[in-house]
Amino acid sequence: MKKNILFILIIVFSSSCNFCRKKTLQIKSVDLETVTPDTLVYGEIFDESRNGLEAVCKFIGLSNLQKDQGNEDEIRFWFGYDRSDSAKIIVLKKRGGSWQSMIYFLKYSNDEKFYITSVEKRMEQGEPKSGWNVFFNKLEGLGLSKLKNFDKIPGYTLTTGGDQITIEIRKNNKYNRYEYPNYLVHLTETPLKEVDEVYEMALLMQEEFGYRLYPRPPMEY
Repeated sequence: MKKNILFILIIVFSSSCNFCRKKTLQIKSVDLETVTPDTLVYGEIFDESRNGLEAVCKFIGLSNLQKDQGNEDEIRFWFGYDRSDSAKIIVLKKRGGSWQSMIYFLKYSNDEKFYITSVEKRMEQGEPKSGWNVFFNKLEGLGLSKLKNFDKIPGYTLTTGGDQITIEIRKNNKYNRYEYPNYLVHLTETPLKEVDEVYEMALLMQEEFGYRLYPRPPMEY
């Protein structure tokens, strides 16, 4: 099995009981749709990976949030998994004054150079059970507007491999991106408050929307 390049954001969970603080919620079965665009312009992708966020967006029909000129707010949580061909994205977007939510369940196919050649996607819409205002108040209570990128968090160390969270936020037509590579290390071995808050945001979305985020997909090798 070819190794999938870890592309991100938007939050992963080990099967260890240390991470099983919330009940795993079931999702309904939806047919998979395979998306294979005729052309993928690699020159537009971030330098750190040809399998980055921009590449995935092209395959599944999401706009480039950083370059998109839209003036309505949008938040994306990317969940990237080490040694897996799967990923998940939660999209929270404001359209016409109202918030909407969608989760994408992704499965990749790669070529011999590990470039993504196609993506199977399964989508599911959701509404927060406590209402949008209460939900966003809870997110803010966990520090959504005070997020820091991993390199701005004292004590954050990088290791080889590992699951990753990436959060993209466009608010008032301003864009910010926050990455948390191999974040599970900083939930267990060397805990960091900032990482725990991001993880709690993921648990909150699982509880509010019923999206199945945890446990993580099984490792393939």
